[in-house]
Amino acid sequence: MELTLIGESRHSDTTKVLQILSDANVPFFYEEIKHIDSPLVDIAKLLSNSDKLPVLFHKGVSYSGAEAIRNYCREIL
Repeated sequence: MELTLIGESRHSDTTKVLQILSDANVPFFYEEIKHIDSPLVDIAKLLSNSDKLPVLFHKGVSYSGAEAIRNYCREIL
């Protein structure tokens, strides 16, 4: 199953995570949050049980925030 990342590319944490995944040649799907009122924000918060962005989903597990995603990437790479 492919990794799915939800975030806002204008925020540095999302940009860092995008770069980590790209550098590692890890296939992933990226969904950009265009505005704060997007239903995608509510979905990400509900599924991850967190207000932190970006959120990475993989195999039914969510990782919220850049630090948690970085740690997860270290484990799988």
